Amino acid sequence: MSGKIVFRCSQCQEVHQGLPAIVFDAPTYNYGLAEGERAARTRRTHDLCVIDDEHYFVRAVSTVSILGEAECLEWGVWGSLSEANFERYRSSMHEDDQSKLGPLFSWFASTLPTYPTTAGLRCNLVPQDGNCRPLVEFHPDDPHPLVLDTKSGISLQRAIAFAMPALHKH
Repeated sequence: MSGKIVFRCSQCQEVHQGLPAIVFDAPTYNYGLAEGERAARTRRTHDLCVIDDEHYFVRAVSTVSILGEAECLEWGVWGSLSEANFERYRSSMHEDDQSKLGPLFSWFASTLPTYPTTAGLRCNLVPQDGNCRPLVEFHPDDPHPLVLDTKSGISLQRAIAFAMPALHKH
């Protein structure tokens, strides 16, 4: 396995080192609301989102290994939690030992490009120690292509293709 990924960009011809995380500002459900209603119906921070005081979301990290590389493709995504688990998570966010919560059942709440519908996939959010965002663990028997990629990895070319929009976001 090699170290940090280095590649020449096909769009700008510059050499890039490493892949950026591909992040989503809000859960997919948020974008289903009329733009004029979002501010009134949504309370959101960088890590938490509550919609209509009944839908609870936490920002998480989903990683996909890149075949032959030490670096992974990282997605900054959202997962839904029950109100009780959301409150447990929220109240422990500033503790260094958040992993003590254990895995929290979730529905994946982001729509990833090029995949069939990803919002609604079964997963767990796994809290991490050291004030890190939770990791996404998909249900291992789900035949969805994202779940299969998470288990098996993807090619470097495919990872770069996913990262290109994030590299050139204006």
